[in-house]
Amino acid sequence: MITLYRGIYQKFRNKIKLRRAVKEIKYSSSGVEVTTSRGEVYTADYAICTFSTGVLASDLVTFNPPLPEWKREAILKMPMSIFTKIFLKFPYKFWDDNEFVMHAASQRGYFPVFQNLAKKGFFPGSGLMLMVVTEDVARRIENQSFRKTRAEIYKMLKKVYGKYIPAPTNIFYPRWSRNPFFRGSYCDPVLGTTEEDMTNLGRNVENLYFGGDATTEWFGFMQGAYISGVNNGKIVSNLVKNGSPVV
Repeated sequence: MITLYRGIYQKFRNKIKLRRAVKEIKYSSSGVEVTTSRGEVYTADYAICTFSTGVLASDLVTFNPPLPEWKREAILKMPMSIFTKIFLKFPYKFWDDNEFVMHAASQRGYFPVFQNLAKKGFFPGSGLMLMVVTEDVARRIENQSFRKTRAEIYKMLKKVYGKYIPAPTNIFYPRWSRNPFFRGSYCDPVLGTTEEDMTNLGRNVENLYFGGDATTEWFGFMQGAYISGVNNGKIVSNLVKNGSPVV
């Protein structure tokens, strides 16, 4: 990803502030003021907020004045869900050549799908397998050690493929639900969420604009984040140049 955007970010890399947590955002019709955990204050005529809905629903960042009720309601109707990809490395491939294997466990959501990443067209000869878990199972997995998860999966796989299969030599998975700056993997609208709610999530409040995949019809997907970035960039650019958000 860094390689992909190196040519772009080199132009403004000195303006990127790392290792700074936003603590407070003051907004009005005349500008926006952002205060970090280091006590630094940044001011601008306009700002784009791209926090996840998990962060927006938490007390991690204080908005001053508090966000209006219609905005808070929209945030709560688009909470973060958990979708965890577990990558496993084996000494060799002991499974068949199908890309996907369905696992019918007695417990709902217990490692239901295996994906063959050692398949031709992916990484042949790698001995890589991908598993996906969601919600309750994912939350439990993300809160336990790699070692414990590896042992749990190995025990399950021996029931599927036989006791003589090799143990995984390595394992990795992200822990999005435990990261205070994300608090989940992707936003997922609750039952009863309306189109108006989704529109309100992306609506600006005074000079503070809101972006991210959750504010688009492509919520939960990378293209949603990209589209949001392009659209908000155009809006703020037009405001700065012409004083109008119309693109």
